[in-house]
Amino acid sequence: MIEVIENFECLESNIFTLTPLLVSFYKNMPLRKGNLLYAYLLFPLLLHPPFYTIKRINSRTKLSRIITDKDIMAGFQERFNYYRMLTNECIQYGIESNWLKLNASECSITVNQVYGIPKSNNLGKAFELASQLHKVFTKNIVNTYIGFGIKEL
Repeated sequence: MIEVIENFECLESNIFTLTPLLVSFYKNMPLRKGNLLYAYLLFPLLLHPPFYTIKRINSRTKLSRIITDKDIMAGFQERFNYYRMLTNECIQYGIESNWLKLNASECSITVNQVYGIPKSNNLGKAFELASQLHKVFTKNIVNTYIGFGIKEL
């Protein structure tokens, strides 16, 4: 039984199911210098079920709506650390699959024209929120990281 649970986690937390979440986020995000760093905040938020209490994110939604919610922020630092390497692997896979393009000089990511990216059915709400999440992130990535209590990457 333990092997089944371990294998299930491997199925759910792999680059093939999670990279499309990154693509969905960056597809709607305006190009900003340093936007690569926002990727590390996505999985700790989008893969945490209490985050799904947010029904919709629009331009009036404030970052404080997220960072003051104790259920969403509980264990955020641990989730951030847990998903860091997986985020790196997803970015690499997205670049190799020609879905994402990295501008190393500006530390930014853009999305190539892509069609038919596979989406995991059980991540439907995560995809919806990923496409809207850029609206709450401040233009200054340092302030966003401070808001989430992240001291180092």
